[in-house]
Amino acid sequence: NCALSDVIIYASSIGKNAFDGNPLKIIDLYNLETYEHDIFGSAKATVEEIYMDGMTDLGSISFSDFDSLSVIELDIVDVIPSGCFKNVTTLTSVLAPDATKIESKAFYNCTSLQSVVFDNLRTIGESAFYNCKAFTSFESDSIEEIDLGIFEGCTNLTNISLNSLVSVSDSDIVGAFSGLDSLEQFSANSLSSIPAYAFDGCESLTTVSFAGATKIGRFAFRNTSLAKYTFGKVTTIGDYAFANTDITEASFSYVTSMGYGVFSGCTALTKANLPLMAEVPDYTFKGDSVLGSVTLGNVARFGKYAFYDCVKFSLITCTGIAQADDYAFYNCRGLNPFSSLNLKSLGEYAIYSTRASSTLTLPYLEDIEKNAFEGVTIKQLVLENVVNVYDIPDNCIVLIGTDVENGAFSEATDSTIYAPAESWVADYCIDNGINYIEFNETNPIITNTAEKITGYDQDLSFKALGFNLSYSWYGCNKEDCSDAVLLDTGESTYRPIGRYDSSYNDEGDYKYYYCIARSYENGNVVNIKSNLVRNTFAYIRSFSDKTTIEYDIGYIYSNELNSKELIKNISLEEGCYKVKPSHLYGSVASYGTGSVIDIYDSGKIL
Repeated sequence: NCALSDVIIYASSIGKNAFDGNPLKIIDLYNLETYEHDIFGSAKATVEEIYMDGMTDLGSISFSDFDSLSVIELDIVDVIPSGCFKNVTTLTSVLAPDATKIESKAFYNCTSLQSVVFDNLRTIGESAFYNCKAFTSFESDSIEEIDLGIFEGCTNLTNISLNSLVSVSDSDIVGAFSGLDSLEQFSANSLSSIPAYAFDGCESLTTVSFAGATKIGRFAFRNTSLAKYTFGKVTTIGDYAFANTDITEASFSYVTSMGYGVFSGCTALTKANLPLMAEVPDYTFKGDSVLGSVTLGNVARFGKYAFYDCVKFSLITCTGIAQADDYAFYNCRGLNPFSSLNLKSLGEYAIYSTRASSTLTLPYLEDIEKNAFEGVTIKQLVLENVVNVYDIPDNCIVLIGTDVENGAFSEATDSTIYAPAESWVADYCIDNGINYIEFNETNPIITNTAEKITGYDQDLSFKALGFNLSYSWYGCNKEDCSDAVLLDTGESTYRPIGRYDSSYNDEGDYKYYYCIARSYENGNVVNIKSNLVRNTFAYIRSFSDKTTIEYDIGYIYSNELNSKELIKNISLEEGCYKVKPSHLYGSVASYGTGSVIDIYDSGKIL
């Protein structure tokens, strides 16, 4: 009962209730190393500042019943125990430069805490700073490991920087930083794995930096305002990791695995680059209303609703022969799915309301589910290798090969089906009253030939299909064809484009040969599959819409929707130069003309 307000103690030990009865404001325990009893007594109600310069171990000390404590300095304390300052709502400043560990709930509900100094801190326990509402920023270059919910309830925290962090506790229910409504920026450049739900629902989060991250957990950034990001060589992204964010571009050059709906609901996303992805999982880009282009790898599958309602989606770059599951490209109004994709299957409503060409040859398509062609207008369709057919476009002329095993398209009564006699398709059409026309050797809509070309030891073989074709073969020695000589011409109601004949060499040893084919009914002009054509380039023209595709000097020119594009598509494979199929390129397939496929040049390109 000395009525002291400030006191400095140099003793190394202090007895029980040493400060009882004194309305102390400041206590400096300069040399105190340990104490086992309550030394503060009634001073707990008045003391505002405590300095413990010599104590290394707080043991079981608790400050949770201090009423006025504002500042505490613990110069050489190593561990801050669990619940040590719990509910000290007056605490504003903590200095513990040597502390390496803060245990769970150490500063729980310290609602006034603003300033902390932990120069050597390594580990933070669960809910350590729960409801520290006065925090606006937390930065540390030493912290390596944190538990769940360390900042839960810190509603004014806008910036967190933990650039030595390597481990964050994971949870299937709640994220380490989820619920921080004011958080705008976060940095943890040493963290390799971003845990599930990490920032789920952090509505104000716009910028993150994870320069060392290789894995992003599911729901990690869902329902945030994320627009700017830095990541390392990320290879794996979990379900809905970026769903409903504000990112404008998704560029992940090393990603090989993604979960469902990773970028769904990203209404600001315009471009995605995922060059190693071999599939697009279900819901990946669902509802991305301004998405324009996507780059992918060798794709085998487009999952359900993968691009659902991507109304501005128009350009997809990928390789491979892929299946398109139910609703995969539903309402992609700007996309011509068959001009850039090789599809082997179509699920229900897979291409609904897309900009599919009215004339199509689909050599890779094997499986067609019901309603697959719903919402598109196709006038002429060639299905060479289809096996299962459960939908036929309305009011369409369809050529179907001999491989069909199963199907059901009895409602296609306004369409006309060309198919071989005594085939499954022929029998089905007859049994169900569908318009059917037989084709045979004298009426060859599909033909297979094999011939020798003089001077070469490889066969020329191809399939050709068409409606009302005429063709002319020319030989020339100049690249501009100004010295061209007509070698062969012909036309027929149903006739292949014609074939390079060894007799053409009898007319002269020309350097180049080319063919011009015309379709009077705007049909599929030609579908050539050859392993050798000598220095050949081809023109294909349609009289009805004047669209032109030219194969010339390794480039394709296409006049589609009043735009002209230049696309290089030559590659050297097995000693031959290959002109890749025009239907593999997004803007190349032109309306009403079909395509020339797989032209090889054994010599040199023009």
